[in-house]
Amino acid sequence: MATLAQPAKVRVSPRQVLDILLPYSWHHVREQIIIVVPVCLYLALFHFLVLRSTLGRVAGIVTGIAILVLGLAFFLEGVRVGLVPMGDTIGNTLPRRSRLPTVLVFAF
Repeated sequence: MATLAQPAKVRVSPRQVLDILLPYSWHHVREQIIIVVPVCLYLALFHFLVLRSTLGRVAGIVTGIAILVLGLAFFLEGVRVGLVPMGDTIGNTLPRRSRLPTVLVFAF
């Protein structure tokens, strides 16, 4: 019985890892910034104009928004990598293997 040869390991330096990951990550973080900033601006206007609050806790609020943006980016990346392929598989397989009533139950 023949055994398969192990492929040679690819050596990647930390700099090469960053060169690959940073543009990819920045794209997803930028998407979340575009989504979150209008909501934050609306809330800031409401906070200052209606509630007449001061800028006492700006550092905490900015930190919270930054954590929110990073958390959303990680969460949506997990959805893209983990759940979307499973949904595609179910969506492609279920109609072929099941009858119409079963598909309608899962659709609704």
